[in-house]
Amino acid sequence: MVLSEHHRKILWGFALFIIGLKAVFLGAYGPILSPDSSGYTAFAEKILNEITWRHYVDLTDYWYPDTAFRSIGYPAFLALMKLISPTSFDWLTVIIQMVLSLFTSFMLFKLAMVISGRFGLSAFVAVAQALGQGLLLDQSVLTDSLNANLILLALIIAGLGIMRQTPPKVWEMLVMGLLIGLAFLIRESGNQLQVLYWPFVIWWLLSTQGGWVKRGVLFVCFLAPMLLFTQGYKTWNEHRTGERFITTAGQTTMYFPALDMAARGVNAFEQDPYLASKPPFRQPFEYYTDLQHAAQINRHLVETYGWNALDISRYAFKKFVDYWLNYPLDMAVVTLSNIREKQAFNAFMPFEAMMSIDFWATGTKPFQKKRDLMVKVTEEGRYDLLVAYIGRHISRVISIVLSVALIFAVPFFTIRHFFAEKFNPQKIRPDCMLIFMFWLVYLGYTFAFAMVHMEQRYLMPVIPLGTLAAMMVLTGPMDRIRAKISDFKNRGSREHGH
Repeated sequence: MVLSEHHRKILWGFALFIIGLKAVFLGAYGPILSPDSSGYTAFAEKILNEITWRHYVDLTDYWYPDTAFRSIGYPAFLALMKLISPTSFDWLTVIIQMVLSLFTSFMLFKLAMVISGRFGLSAFVAVAQALGQGLLLDQSVLTDSLNANLILLALIIAGLGIMRQTPPKVWEMLVMGLLIGLAFLIRESGNQLQVLYWPFVIWWLLSTQGGWVKRGVLFVCFLAPMLLFTQGYKTWNEHRTGERFITTAGQTTMYFPALDMAARGVNAFEQDPYLASKPPFRQPFEYYTDLQHAAQINRHLVETYGWNALDISRYAFKKFVDYWLNYPLDMAVVTLSNIREKQAFNAFMPFEAMMSIDFWATGTKPFQKKRDLMVKVTEEGRYDLLVAYIGRHISRVISIVLSVALIFAVPFFTIRHFFAEKFNPQKIRPDCMLIFMFWLVYLGYTFAFAMVHMEQRYLMPVIPLGTLAAMMVLTGPMDRIRAKISDFKNRGSREHGH
């Protein structure tokens, strides 16, 4: 990747602007703590100040057992920050998250340049990632920023290898596996989601590495860190409880689909041997959150059957499968209903992110509705809010265009290319295959979380890749439009000259 002096200056300008903007928001609001942050900091305190947690966990203390409900990765990171700076650990935490996020932005720019060869496109993708959800979550004491950046870096390594058509080295496979393994320690869902990253590695091996033995050895090198981390985690929990498991997080989220069906009038509990006798949900049903209803389910199973947190979690996973077998259409409706229109706003959202920082930090929105906004503009001179309001809507239009291109145009253009090349791996262009895999991993994340519980921040690892894929398929049409405009102007100039 060789940039001209002009492009290097622009890149440095973008970098300084992003660093400055992050610094301004950090200085204005400080590290952002949310309700979930307390669970991670409590675990971190145990790591530093207690010993028993290493060898024992009381699963009968069923609701959110500190060292079993959450995985150890992020609390261990917070504990290290507390060890370095007990009074300013939260500042140190978010600064490190910001630095890693900026490095990821640069690597994303590098990947986009290798794929497209276009500076403007690559800069846009990197800036969209830096000023998107990362702007908010880099500054938050939550798992999302570290988890997303570790996964993105792993997939960028694979993307660069695929584009350069260089056979993967052992260290590259190990580094990719280690990054994904660390992401798993931070958020345990990585144990299931890891299969969405396999196509990147498999295609890299198939398209560049000859010999099935070598391919097999390299793939094992990629899988080894995750295998060690997952099995090691289960062994540690077996030492602490006598049971092999990773976390008990399923005791809440895995009941959410049944609760969503209940809100739609489908009672998935009426034939359940353990939950049919559960006390009626508190009414009005929609007034209470899924988490409050899940707490009621947990309490019933503990008080009636003497279950512990792990029993409840394992039963939830079993019932999740049963729900799909017994209520497939209803579960499909729940899944699709969890994919909301806000997802179309994620590709480019700098103003949305800035407004969210203010809301998360203060707990109040700068304005409620358009009428409230106009009152503040006319009576208080808050023209900054008007700029943010207009900017947010322009950004949303851009995001919607990118989202539509990603969902519909990417598969059309890439699959058409595959058919044209008769699915011959030797003829398929690496950029087309990579863009197609960006689409696949985006859809995979979307449906994996929508089946259980969807929050837009969960898509952080795949949104930048989707943005890059969308931009790539839009370049052809945009080039043709620019050419026609240029031709029209030139023809007009010639006619005017005559």
